[in-house]
Amino acid sequence: MMDNKQLEEIPFYSWNCLTLCLERRDIDLVIKDEYDLKKLLQFLVFKLKTQDGVRDSAVQMIDILNRQQHDERNKELKNSFNKITTIEEHKMN
Repeated sequence: MMDNKQLEEIPFYSWNCLTLCLERRDIDLVIKDEYDLKKLLQFLVFKLKTQDGVRDSAVQMIDILNRQQHDERNKELKNSFNKITTIEEHKMN
């Protein structure tokens, strides 16, 4: 077991480490700046479309959310169109 002095001399902590598992090799990164690590993780999650660390595991969820957003936007546009039509009809009378 390490004493406190040895622990203080360790150049990084385990939470500063990130392993990228590629097809032919693993890449171990040490990123000491928490902000930089957070940004890298956000980028990887976004680009890999992952929700659990596996590439494309979030594709189905993304498709569902996109469809919901599309349907909501169409509903809003339809309601706006109906309001405009009603106002135009009212002006004609």
